[in-house]
Amino acid sequence: MTYQNTLKLLCGQDKIVPNYTCDTEKKMVTIIGGLDLETSLHIATILGTYKTPQVTYSLFAPTVNDRAKLPFLYQMVPHEAYQYEGIVQLLLHFQWNWVGLIATADDKDMDDCFACQEALYPNSNKNGCLPKDLHFLSFVEPLGISLAILALTFSAATVLVLGIFIKHRKTPIVKANNENLTYTLLISLLLCFLCSLLFIGRPQLLPCYLRQTAFGVVFSMSISSILVKTLTVVLAFMATKPTSQIRKWIGNRFSISLVLCCSSIQASICMIWLCADPPFPNLDMHSLPEEIIVECHEGSTNMFYYILGYMGLLAFVSFTVAFFARKLPDTFNEAKFITFSMLVFFSVWVSFVPAYLSTKGKYMVAAEIFSILASSAGLLGCVFSPKVYIILLRPELNRREQLIRSNKKKINI
Repeated sequence: MTYQNTLKLLCGQDKIVPNYTCDTEKKMVTIIGGLDLETSLHIATILGTYKTPQVTYSLFAPTVNDRAKLPFLYQMVPHEAYQYEGIVQLLLHFQWNWVGLIATADDKDMDDCFACQEALYPNSNKNGCLPKDLHFLSFVEPLGISLAILALTFSAATVLVLGIFIKHRKTPIVKANNENLTYTLLISLLLCFLCSLLFIGRPQLLPCYLRQTAFGVVFSMSISSILVKTLTVVLAFMATKPTSQIRKWIGNRFSISLVLCCSSIQASICMIWLCADPPFPNLDMHSLPEEIIVECHEGSTNMFYYILGYMGLLAFVSFTVAFFARKLPDTFNEAKFITFSMLVFFSVWVSFVPAYLSTKGKYMVAAEIFSILASSAGLLGCVFSPKVYIILLRPELNRREQLIRSNKKKINI
């Protein structure tokens, strides 16, 4: 009917004669209409062929904006996109979250619709809302269970190593490695493994406060212990010279003081973070369409990266000192093992940063837990596995005479 009536207007008579104008006295200037978008587009199909202008007051969807295909169609009302923008601004201004739209019964492109509340999402038929699931790393899901078991396994391994060192504390290999510093390192590694459990479960206020800060302090204590171990090797070698005044610096007091000093700097950064802009439990409604991310918002993201940066600085200093000291005549190749452990640390945390930034929700938390476990396990394995091997499987090497002979060979080399 639209095509028929449009051709009648073009011909000027009731009888349709395509490509002819039968009424020469009344020349049509333009056509006004139609009442809706569909009718207007049908009219424009015919009028465009005859290059006759069409003025319409119907609303056009944002997709209908191709002047090349509709060069003679002129819209006399604002574009529909502006109305959408205005409606959205109105909703935001009044904070409305439930909207009903009314359309005429003969309107085919516009259905009744509504917006779901933040805690809901539309069902597959778009005619109702369903509650969003809570998204966080739980102790009852396979990923959470696996990481928790891994953390507890490494914790048990650390306790086992600590027990072995305490049991054999009178042997040369334990005495030569600064007993108190070794125990400090093992206890701090144990706390690192246990800290990873704070990241599992629904975020609450206290775990949000503790998980990044506690890990930052205890892991800094671990790296500080590694650094002091490396410095002890260097100072011990330098103290063998007759004129050296360094011997008075070597001892438990110096070692523990340096560990506490390095750790207190990290503790100060954490305290500033907690006082200025601490982490807090947060509900992220928008990142996932059908789930609510229950997370610990870091508060000041910069402070989180300051903590990571300080740990990286300690690790870099430890690696540098250990690398240059790796060929010194240390009985147990302490510096060489420490160099390997720092390489593991850098490999893990360099991989962690892009993984952390590219994931959301529980997978971002899982990436950090894995980084904590991997880096801590790297320190435990690289530093202590050679010594445990000698204590348990090669006790003939754990003798003072063997250690002195080994040192002499290295000095001659």
